[in-house]
Amino acid sequence: MEPLGITASQFGVLRLVEVQPGASGADLAHDSMYSPQSTHQMLVTLETAGLIERRRDPDDRRLRRVYITAAGARTLTEAHRRAIAIEERMVTGLDQEQRQDFSSWLVYAAAQAGDPLTVRTAGEHTETGAGRPGRRTRG
Repeated sequence: MEPLGITASQFGVLRLVEVQPGASGADLAHDSMYSPQSTHQMLVTLETAGLIERRRDPDDRRLRRVYITAAGARTLTEAHRRAIAIEERMVTGLDQEQRQDFSSWLVYAAAQAGDPLTVRTAGEHTETGAGRPGRRTRG
């Protein structure tokens, strides 16, 4: 992400801004794994770079709502493209079942880390239970 001018942490916060337009900084801090202070600093950096904008809430002048800008959306699109390319390199040489297992473990690890964007695949069956990836069972 560095060649795009953002860190991996800023990428995560920018992604949250994309999926939660109009969220407050407090909302974003709550939904990320970062402290309110760290989130605020990332928002200041992203705003200075022109990737987000913060607008005063018309009903509560103390509250500032966060929105992604066109430049932020372009940066995020490119960051996603690069992330997918990295993922493809990571699974080169794995067969389809191994790729699915690897993906399941990554989703599990992100969920354990508190990633608010992690969505569990519907209908996935595992032998280990409790939402933990394992060998998929047929049936």
